[in-house]
Amino acid sequence: LYFLGLRNKNINYGHNKNILIMEELIMSTINFEEIKTKFINADLDEKIRIYTTTEGLSVLQFRELLKYYPIQHLSKLEKALG
Repeated sequence: LYFLGLRNKNINYGHNKNILIMEELIMSTINFEEIKTKFINADLDEKIRIYTTTEGLSVLQFRELLKYYPIQHLSKLEKALG
């Protein structure tokens, strides 16, 4: 779990609660990987839609998506963000 960045997120709420928290964090990571894959393979309009409508991502995850956004079209994304 360390490679997923989950090592320090284990809060002691009791054994069963810890397991549930870890499962949620793993699912969150897996879901982000799916979103990232869709984003990478999307055309420009779809990238903008994914970026502007996806909820629940961290700042770091949004930054990760931007690595796969064509910089020459950044103004179009900024306009979509309002």
